[in-house]
Amino acid sequence: MSGEPLDLFPERTDGNAELFPVSLKGILPIDGKIVLLKNERDEWELPGGKLEAEEAPIDCVVREIYEELGLRVSVDCILDAWVYDIRSKVKVLIVTYGCRLVVHALNQPRAQGSWAIYTRRG
Repeated sequence: MSGEPLDLFPERTDGNAELFPVSLKGILPIDGKIVLLKNERDEWELPGGKLEAEEAPIDCVVREIYEELGLRVSVDCILDAWVYDIRSKVKVLIVTYGCRLVVHALNQPRAQGSWAIYTRRG
């Protein structure tokens, strides 16, 4: 890789192709357990979020996990990808990456909502 950002908006050559928002998630094991967050639909999901324009996918995963949990992670390889049907007319491409905890940035999670599976105790 040259380090250049990906062209996220290449010229469309297939006028019939569907476009989906992209959500990048991290599978983050801590003490043999996986971190989950409760979203605005009251569903448990992996930490992560939408890819921003001109943002590298790995940078998105690192940023989202820090914003949501206050945790620094390293990102490994893609583990899975699928199209998720949020509502009957809203589909999102979900890409999951394996992650490893680098350091606890804070003693308490930054998440405004609920998160489960792991909490740090002082």
